[in-house]
Amino acid sequence: MIALALLAYSLVFLGLAVVLRAYLVKRRIGASAIVLATRDDVHTYLSRCIGGLTALVAGALVLPLAAPGLLSPFAWLERPIFRLVGAVVLVVALTLVVLAQSQMGTSWRIGLDHQNDRAQQENRAVVERGLYRLSRHPIYLGVHGYLVGLFLCLPNVLSLLALVVGHVLLQLQARVEEAFMTELHGDEYRRYARDVPRWCWRRCP
Repeated sequence: MIALALLAYSLVFLGLAVVLRAYLVKRRIGASAIVLATRDDVHTYLSRCIGGLTALVAGALVLPLAAPGLLSPFAWLERPIFRLVGAVVLVVALTLVVLAQSQMGTSWRIGLDHQNDRAQQENRAVVERGLYRLSRHPIYLGVHGYLVGLFLCLPNVLSLLALVVGHVLLQLQARVEEAFMTELHGDEYRRYARDVPRWCWRRCP
């Protein structure tokens, strides 16, 4: 029952955070907001790794439904209090992602399009309002919260692995995007990065 509810929630999360947002941005700028990585570089490698992370999350959600005895949960974490905290974290995570995407507007992307973003620089502006005054990556904070909430509600080896791998990949992806934005906007983004922490709990150079 919990796995089924989490699967439904995850599909809603995916629909709101990716499908709907990509549609809204495309309608406003006339171009796809989802850019497939084609270069032989770090960003392409990270994109493939994130695909593997998605597979881990799917396994953590689907295997308890398809083969209940195959993926044993961590019994010491199967307590109502952890599930309650996890559920709260999941709701906060989705709210954070949707709000941050709304504040980002047409600057939101999945992937880095070096050529087109230079040609349409106004559509990839440095966003400094709302949540972006507190963190350079509030959307990634929401995604991290989703992984934490998933693990607390459905503690198994795949959800734990997804949490650990996701943490590392989000750290790397954030830095790749910051390098791209610095290349695109120069001193404007350097000033923003100097004034606003990468996440929200400590300031980073």
